[in-house]
Amino acid sequence: MRLFAIAFLLLACSDPPVPEAEASSRPGTPTVETPDDEAAEAPRDDVPSDAPPPRQAACADPLPLYADGARTGDVCESELGARGLTTIDLSDAWVPNLFVDDPALGEAGHQPYADIYRALADERFDDVPDEYESEPNLELFGIQPTFRVLLARLDDETRHACHDAIDDAPLAALTFTLHPWAAADRETTLSRQRTVAYLRTRLGREAEARGLADLDALEGDPTWGAHLTRMRRLEAPLRAVEAVQAHLVCDGRLTESAARQNAGVFDWRSASALAAWQREHAIVGGGSLDAETRGFVAEDSRELVFRQLLRTLRERVVDATGRLEDGSASHTWGTVLGRMLDVDAIHFDAGRPPLPNGAPDLVAPATEAAARALGLTDPSHARTTLRALRDAGVDRVAVRLPPAPAYDSASMPLRAEIDRGDVWYERRGGRVEQRPVFTLYVDTPEGEVALVRWPTTIGGWKPERAPSGAIGVRYKESYVGPRVWRDVVASPAWLPPSSTPDDELVRRRNGRWVANRGLFGPGYRSAYGLAMLVLHKVYEPRGEETEPTFVDQGIRVHGSVSYRSITSGTSHGCHRLYNHLAVRLAGFMLAHRPHVRHGSIAVRYGRTAHAHGQAIPIRIESRGYRYELTPPVPIEVLEGRVRGRLREAQTGFRALPAREAAEAVAEAAADE
Repeated sequence: MRLFAIAFLLLACSDPPVPEAEASSRPGTPTVETPDDEAAEAPRDDVPSDAPPPRQAACADPLPLYADGARTGDVCESELGARGLTTIDLSDAWVPNLFVDDPALGEAGHQPYADIYRALADERFDDVPDEYESEPNLELFGIQPTFRVLLARLDDETRHACHDAIDDAPLAALTFTLHPWAAADRETTLSRQRTVAYLRTRLGREAEARGLADLDALEGDPTWGAHLTRMRRLEAPLRAVEAVQAHLVCDGRLTESAARQNAGVFDWRSASALAAWQREHAIVGGGSLDAETRGFVAEDSRELVFRQLLRTLRERVVDATGRLEDGSASHTWGTVLGRMLDVDAIHFDAGRPPLPNGAPDLVAPATEAAARALGLTDPSHARTTLRALRDAGVDRVAVRLPPAPAYDSASMPLRAEIDRGDVWYERRGGRVEQRPVFTLYVDTPEGEVALVRWPTTIGGWKPERAPSGAIGVRYKESYVGPRVWRDVVASPAWLPPSSTPDDELVRRRNGRWVANRGLFGPGYRSAYGLAMLVLHKVYEPRGEETEPTFVDQGIRVHGSVSYRSITSGTSHGCHRLYNHLAVRLAGFMLAHRPHVRHGSIAVRYGRTAHAHGQAIPIRIESRGYRYELTPPVPIEVLEGRVRGRLREAQTGFRALPAREAAEAVAEAAADE
């Protein structure tokens, strides 16, 4: 990412306040929403959990009821709460509740990104306008594939047979992480291949002359053992890359000719293809061939699709139940059907021990219960079940899930906390043992329960270009003290300031230059990701004032695809979360706090970008879809452990020599 793009993200965490007047001036009257408690109730004592459901439901549009992989009857939606049942939406048109329209608000009730979300999830890329980011396999970035897409992947026997035919032993033999090689490494790799071929020939002749069964028999030989060890050392990364390239060919990410011409060469083509493959399987790898990725590559391809299916089902279950507790606060991440669905980076503990009041994982058991009820228990059964559901036209089902915890309600007493962890104000700080974490608490009669604790980010030294053109750094602070969440915004957009260079506002798509919504949004790659919660500082009323004053200081908790920054803990001041977790958090707030739906935040942003010899119009009509929490949720940003000599954030711009400036830009680009 270029320096200007980095500077824009810096500005993104200092966005102008979300305008209340714009939201309230749209057509329609804001609607007050309080989640329905009935759907979250546990089964009544007078209704046995094993009572057979009626074969016919006395309502116009009953839901099919599923248990143990079979349809056991029908049920009316009005009966769901009393019977402890939950509706799961299996349709290809599903979006999280955060993105659902409200026709009662008129034009303001239309969600600006919902249709794009649906098209991307269903891989209908022709339905995505050119100016929006559009690429396949977006699960890592917060958009799960639909069940239609997953069924097609399970059905692709040609692809599965291709994977089955690959020898994965070289992947197990590699014992270190392989990073993408630079272009200059190509000749080194080819030289290494020639050396391996020479050593293999010499060793083969010696083994044959001695009548040995194979080359391994030369191991430990005082003369030839060292040559065998050298050959294995040089050969290991080459053979591992060849195995990965073969799998990427099966998935259509590399052509056979490219894999053949660059066999064993981990160049940008292979690394880019691997990064896309990692994105498909929700692996935080960035194109590097680490141990976790090698294990996934060697896994049966049908099993990998099945895990994708379980993760898609999990987000539907989370949205339907309003559950958030994923075991992160207590370090008790659960499995679903014996499978750990998330990689280690998603379960990153930020160097923190488990909390004694941390909630157990409630998401995994609910997901497993839904999978068992529907018969989605392994790749083979999942393929049969999905086909049967689609053939029958079933896209909404009722299932029995574990009951909600006792503290669950439509208006939960919540508070949030951001612990900044180890803070170094020196530009070259020391060791960071505890990285920033976000924790959400609920107050219960038995005491506080920590619902989740996720890694997040705080500010730090970031590169910036001064008006003079000099490149330097500036410390971007994350303000400490009490704040509140009042505004929850779905599909937020960022308004580029006039200082944004025109060429950064456009991108090339399908052979032409278009507006770059990947930068300003809405979209999964945009500055604020798919969802954000705005931090307001509250000033209590004074004098004749009757209402408190909410001040937006430009800091948000928001989604991001900059996953490396989340594990490293730094941003431009905002508190980043993985996109899917930001969506879960925002949805949880709407399910468990009274709120007012204001709808799309109207804005008239117009600009013409003159770039590449063309004039490209830039139009932004919505800054996102706003919900107002009533009352707001308190959030405290803790100072953390300030380390080093400097005890407070440094102000002002610091110009850097050319070499240091280039290093700062490269470091920031890697984090972004």
